[in-house]
Amino acid sequence: MAANKHFLILLVLTLVILSLSQGCLRGSLGLPTQTPAPTTPASARTTPTAPPTTPTPSVQTAAVGESVAYGNLRVTVLGYRVQDTIKGDPPYTPGYQWVILDMTVENLDPAKEVSLWPREWDPPWWMTDSAGYRYQALGAAGQEHEFDGTHILPGETRRGYALSAVPKGANGLDFIYNFGGANIAVFNLN
Repeated sequence: MAANKHFLILLVLTLVILSLSQGCLRGSLGLPTQTPAPTTPASARTTPTAPPTTPTPSVQTAAVGESVAYGNLRVTVLGYRVQDTIKGDPPYTPGYQWVILDMTVENLDPAKEVSLWPREWDPPWWMTDSAGYRYQALGAAGQEHEFDGTHILPGETRRGYALSAVPKGANGLDFIYNFGGANIAVFNLN
């Protein structure tokens, strides 16, 4: 009885598999399938396009007092100063000093406001030195004229301070501003 039950299950599975594969077999043998493939009119056919390419990085260099524009933003580093301490904070780490940037960002878009970052603690800039070390730029929390990169209105120029902690004696300092993707501005501070 159990052998008949297994035989019946095997027979049913074989029939299901054969009926499902009939269309595949007919197509592979060159026989017409039951549903003809739709044809695309010549007017609707497109030529294949090349795969998307990686955008070429745009690196613009500037000095203190100069501006760099890309897309709907213009960034200017007006000046900077170096201090061992800042208001309300001890030195960042022993052997480090604060580089405080005076900067502006102008929204060149005549119709839309922009925000430079979704979170205040993740600004689109950093500092590097001649050895290639990267130093995270921080908001100037608690400082006079802290840079606020949120909700910059059309045509508005926003001014404020941004800061980084760098080793004392670091040279070849650059302020890097990331406009998005591979588009950056490099402001040489030395």
